[in-house]
Amino acid sequence: MELLDYLRTLVKGNPNAVELLFADNNKDDDDALHCTSWIWEELRARRRTFLTSQCAGQYVGYIGSHLARAKKLVNKNNNKNSKIVDNPQAFSKAMYHVFHKLLELRRILDGQDLHVALRGKEREFVYAIRTTQDELQGDLAPKVLLKKADSMLARLREQKRKKDFVGGGGPELSHEDVEQWCLSVRTRLLYGGGGGGKQQ
Repeated sequence: MELLDYLRTLVKGNPNAVELLFADNNKDDDDALHCTSWIWEELRARRRTFLTSQCAGQYVGYIGSHLARAKKLVNKNNNKNSKIVDNPQAFSKAMYHVFHKLLELRRILDGQDLHVALRGKEREFVYAIRTTQDELQGDLAPKVLLKKADSMLARLREQKRKKDFVGGGGPELSHEDVEQWCLSVRTRLLYGGGGGGKQQ
């Protein structure tokens, strides 16, 4: 993706684009980034400025979309012999995305860095949802998970509505802001500024 296109996506608060800036927090993780450049490092140094109210709104939308998808899979048939969800794997996948993004949204609203690759009990909980092949049971039963997700999303929406969060600690970014930085990068490249790539 061309740099300016990526920057514009960041300004919009796209979760996938924003999480790339935090993806190499876990140096021992197999999915961590291992190659970088001065341009990328400079952008990463500014990454918290992209954790804006608009970004939080994008997370809310993403979560709502996957939550709605999961709810559509719940079987409305009250027959005790029928499964609660028609497609357990599709339900697990949708709820994995729901809770992963809920946990990251909470970090945004609390002014923390994103983890991307979850850790500790968060990882255990979310991956238990994702890796279960059959219908989820007990604390991970579909109706339990849906109730928990609805409750978390409602609380985080209210926190966002009250603007009671730290976020990136600055004003909303504009396209002009990132275009100016992009122009400075191109100028330095043209005149031999910056530095070359390096291995981590």
